[in-house]
This record gives sequence, structure tokens and C-alpha cells, in this order.
Amino acid sequence: RNFHIFYQLCAVAFEPEYADLKLGPPTSFFYLNQSDTNIIDGISDYEELQATIHAMKTVGIDEQTQKSIFRLLAGILHLGNVTFSETQEGNARIQDRNAFGLAAHFFEVNPTVLEKEMTSKRITTG
Repeated sequence: RNFHIFYQLCAVAFEPEYADLKLGPPTSFFYLNQSDTNIIDGISDYEELQATIHAMKTVGIDEQTQKSIFRLLAGILHLGNVTFSETQEGNARIQDRNAFGLAAHFFEVNPTVLEKEMTSKRITTG
């Protein structure tokens, strides 16, 4: 397993207050499904998220900021599901428009600008 917060968020994916993050089980995300260890015996990711939220409150992170953090984390998970193909001209093209659209939405960036940045080459010299 990598960063536990991702698994914690997946554990509450079907809770109404987290439904807008469009998450699912860890196996549905490329960044999380590369390992056979999605579940740790004796650990409840749901309960761990509650402890994380409590810790965030304790250090003064308000609920709105917590939601912003969770949106960014959801964006990262969705961005990991974006796949690319090559055009006839040899350029990159985004294949999975749904995952890409969700990532742009959660990052609160213009999808056209994000797509350009993710599919254009940039060579810097000097």
C-alpha cells in the first residue's frame, strides 16, 4: 500500500457526504491497484479516516479546507486513471475522457488548458 489517505477515502466512497468525489474501491484506481495489499488485517480505513479528520480538526483545519484537501486527493486518484494514446502525427492524446474530466474538475482547472499541458512537448534549452 502507498499513501493511506487514499484508501481511507475509498472506504467512505459510498457515504453521501463523500459521493461527490466519485470514488470507488481501491481496485478501481491505477495508483492503488498495483499492489495486492488493499486491505490490512485489523485496520479499518473507515475508522482511520475518522481519526484523520479528528486530527485535522485538532490542528485547526476547518471543514471547508478538509473538503478541499479531499477534492485534491480525489483529483490525484482520477488523474492516475487517465490513459494516453498516440495520434498519427506522433502526439499524445488523452484516451480516458471521464477520468480526465474528473481530475480537471477536482483540481478546479480549465480542462482545455490541462489537456494542452499534459499532451504538449516542451523543450527548454540554455
